[in-house]
Amino acid sequence: MTTIKDVEIYPVSDLATAKASPWASVSIIVKVITSDGQVGYGEAVPTLRVNQVVKAIEEVRRFMIGKDPFRIEYLFREWYKHEFYISRSFEAATAYSAIDIALHDLLGKYLGASVYQFLGGLVNEKIKAYANGWYSDCVTPDDFARRAKEVVSMGFKAMKFDHSVHTLIRWMRRDLRRLWRGLGPLGRLWVSTWTY
Repeated sequence: MTTIKDVEIYPVSDLATAKASPWASVSIIVKVITSDGQVGYGEAVPTLRVNQVVKAIEEVRRFMIGKDPFRIEYLFREWYKHEFYISRSFEAATAYSAIDIALHDLLGKYLGASVYQFLGGLVNEKIKAYANGWYSDCVTPDDFARRAKEVVSMGFKAMKFDHSVHTLIRWMRRDLRRLWRGLGPLGRLWVSTWTY
């Protein structure tokens, strides 16, 4: 029987150069390795809680070693009971989701099928892609406008702009219009906001 042999954790970060949105510059890649040498990859997006999420992944790793990687839903239920009161914390949910992605990647490789095929099949013939995290080095409105032009020149027709409501209100009158003009006729700006 194939079992989970190990889970390797690779924090990937560009915090040293991130000026405006360091949370968008951090990722954690996990590599689930089976007893027969197959690998599956997943990703956790820890915002700025890298150390806490790495520790949570280490806990999920401890739980997963020796288990059957193909019993994905069973493993989730067992882990949920194992973590009971903190399983829905940001750190624990992010950690488990990275491994869950890797387990689905493994299953797809073993079955010779794309993950979407065993998650319900094809829904859309095409989907619109948008750039996200494109502004991690931007501070001023001119920085955003310059970078938006670069992203559009890469072929993106839409990009997500993700700032607090307070920042957007401050920029709305003048600076957001400048960014919008920077996109050109093909660019669309999708705004995601939060309050605090």
